[in-house]
Amino acid sequence: MFSMFGGTLAFGTPWVLTGLLALPALWWILRLLPPRPRLIRFPNLLLLRDLLPNEQTPSRLPLWLLLLRMVFAALLILAASQPTLNPRDPLPGAGPIIMVVDNGWASAPNWSDRMAKIDALLNRPGIDDREVLLVTSAAPANGDPIDILGPFTATQARERLAGLRPQPWRDDLPVAIDRVSDWITAQSNMATPTIYWLSDGLARTMPAERAALRLIANLGDVIMVRAGDNSLPVVIRPPSDNALDDPINDGDSNMLAVTLERVIDDVALPVRVQTLGSDDRLLGDQTVIMETGIKDMRLELDVPTELRSDIRQVRIINANHAASRVLLDDRFVRRPVGLIAGGDDRSAQPLLDQLHYLRQAFEPFAEVRGGTLENLIQQPLSVLVMADIGTLTPDSIDRLDTWIRDGGLLIRFAGPQLANASGGDSLLPVRIRQGDRALGGALSWTEPVKLAPFADNSPFAGLTIPDDVTIERQILAEPELDLNERSWARLADGTPLVTAEARGKGYLVLFHTTASPSWSNLALSGLFVEMLHRLMPLSAGVAPGQSAENEAPANLAPIRSVDGFGTLTEPGPIVQPLHLASFEDTEIDPHHPPGIYGREATRRALNLSARLPELTPLDTVPSGMRLESLSISPQTALFPWLLFAALMIGLVDWMLAQWMSGGLSGRMDEISNRWRPTRAAGIGIALVLSAVATHGAQAQALTLDEERAMKVTSGTYLGYVLTGDRRVDEISHAGLDGLAGILRRRTAAEVDGAIGVDIDRDDLALFPLLYWPITEVQADLGSETVERLNQYMRHGGMIVFDTRDKLEGGLEQGGPGVQRLRELTRNLDMPPLQPINPQHVMTRSFYLLQIFPGRYAGGEVWVERTD
Repeated sequence: MFSMFGGTLAFGTPWVLTGLLALPALWWILRLLPPRPRLIRFPNLLLLRDLLPNEQTPSRLPLWLLLLRMVFAALLILAASQPTLNPRDPLPGAGPIIMVVDNGWASAPNWSDRMAKIDALLNRPGIDDREVLLVTSAAPANGDPIDILGPFTATQARERLAGLRPQPWRDDLPVAIDRVSDWITAQSNMATPTIYWLSDGLARTMPAERAALRLIANLGDVIMVRAGDNSLPVVIRPPSDNALDDPINDGDSNMLAVTLERVIDDVALPVRVQTLGSDDRLLGDQTVIMETGIKDMRLELDVPTELRSDIRQVRIINANHAASRVLLDDRFVRRPVGLIAGGDDRSAQPLLDQLHYLRQAFEPFAEVRGGTLENLIQQPLSVLVMADIGTLTPDSIDRLDTWIRDGGLLIRFAGPQLANASGGDSLLPVRIRQGDRALGGALSWTEPVKLAPFADNSPFAGLTIPDDVTIERQILAEPELDLNERSWARLADGTPLVTAEARGKGYLVLFHTTASPSWSNLALSGLFVEMLHRLMPLSAGVAPGQSAENEAPANLAPIRSVDGFGTLTEPGPIVQPLHLASFEDTEIDPHHPPGIYGREATRRALNLSARLPELTPLDTVPSGMRLESLSISPQTALFPWLLFAALMIGLVDWMLAQWMSGGLSGRMDEISNRWRPTRAAGIGIALVLSAVATHGAQAQALTLDEERAMKVTSGTYLGYVLTGDRRVDEISHAGLDGLAGILRRRTAAEVDGAIGVDIDRDDLALFPLLYWPITEVQADLGSETVERLNQYMRHGGMIVFDTRDKLEGGLEQGGPGVQRLRELTRNLDMPPLQPINPQHVMTRSFYLLQIFPGRYAGGEVWVERTD
């Protein structure tokens, strides 16, 4: 290896260069050019006259042609030595190679670069005779503990790395380094290992993490691989789940705000944010600029007022990590609340008006509406609050009862009118006594009573009760067997203060005191607002924190999970339900990944970004380590270019030799006859040269189309349709390639593997079977492509369409994959289809195959209907 022109040059087989020493000998060999015999037409007697007495000698080769042939020979020798421009340096050291890979959430933005870097390290000179060990810093998704893997060969290590993915939780670097330390300690007479730490670029500030970095620096030759600052993640943090602690906006209380945070703030950065509603409907799309020096920015979501109650997700476009998506549950939904009050109109005295206190309590987290009962019941409401409404008409009771059973929440407050109503009505959770109970005043022997601590089965559980909150007057409930289960708040003397009843999908809630300070000072405290905020999720049918049947807290089953790339997926098999009581203290790990938990009517969002500390970059290299960039230095193999140049010079030399020897003279017909095979040879050489020229900088063997053509014509291959989605295409190739291996081992079919097929250009007749996964990014089929597919199916071709979603109940009830399949194949001459039944020819022929397992268990498989 040596340096030249600012780069380095190395030779794969340098001993071949000794052939250059033979060039002087070639000089003498190539000097002579034997003359070509001339064809002369002459009469017989002229033969004696034209004979020359002197002896002829061979003519000598011109100097410029001699030099050309010397260059030709030199190029062949140089090409055989396999020179490489800017080759990668051999791996340092002689001991094992240990790869410590950060695969937590922060590694996802540059994951492909990290995998390419590891692959380049495993392809560097000196790797073949050394052991390779792998350890990831994040817990595996299958729930296994962090452990060191290996030792492997370089090829085996690449195979294990192919299935490695970033995880949607924080990594545990101290545990990973402890595993490396234990393995090294257990070895004896081992050379010093070379340790590559592929860092995610975030600083390690915890004492245990700093101690782990000091430990790994003493275990061997440690090289830290880190990407540039421009690849560090930008996260989006959710709004506070408590509206009291998170004032939305001073000017508009209906605005919902999130926080954007980045690691490096030395450049201006545009960030595109999308807001999604139910069914992934796009509600808003906005781009903001985080100016230089701004590390975090509060972003108010630009969503129309009528759609704000439907916000379900907020995500950063092109961020591709688990902290780039925020899921919003029922705690963040601004629901419409209707307020109505009975008694005297005290709007002129707002401090005595019950609606004044209710309006002040609901406005931070709800959309407040007023009006008459008839007007409010006709509007789409989530919550209806009736303060001191004593008597309702039968028609109003029926309409409200239907509304509650459909999921509404009716909150009623006591007062003089309700207290004077005889037994109340059917829209009360308990039967009440007529009249009220005075707990303090000039004519009472008792004093105002404080509130008792909230029970664990109450939605108010965990709220702090101020010492100065007292109740002076209340209405009493008639004793019943289930009164304890219906009591969500009590006074210190045990009498109910708040009772409730589930009715259909909704709830009835009764406060046994007023919504104004006339009977208590509860309405003047922050506890009043917190209690109303806790009741808001009940409007969607959310059950209280504890079931009525037992004393255990309710569990929230996983609905959707967020993977390491920030994509919503189905929960894995080891994902466990969450306890509602300990929801805020839940650690995000393989058993509890970020996502949505509960059920459709009871949802809680577990967001990774809400549990992340402040993000700081890893500015300095830890002591005892060397720094290496994540970028890969390009290396160029010069073999194809040298071979191409040699062949071109050889072609020119051959043409000049033909010209100098008289091979190009004579009549036109003779020239034509003589050059007919020469033209064919020249065309063949040109094709070979063009193939060599397309090798590129990496010296690939053939172009992709040529390689596919050669493979398909030399064996039997299964084809899969290229969709444009890289991950889907990789899965298709791996699946069909594995299927080909199974067929070779277990059947007489000789299937060589799988090849991607471009249905717009490739010859479909070469493939006995086409596997076609349906994705949203596939473009519609053109008319020529439709005709090609129709011809393929008419002549016996088989196409297996994979909708990639579970198909149950027929094609009419299919998911988005079936709908996209309908759009793509609307112009195809498709045969009639039918679901496979136990009497179908496939189940009768393949007697060992009674079911057709696939992406989902229990789904339907549809095939062509035949007679």
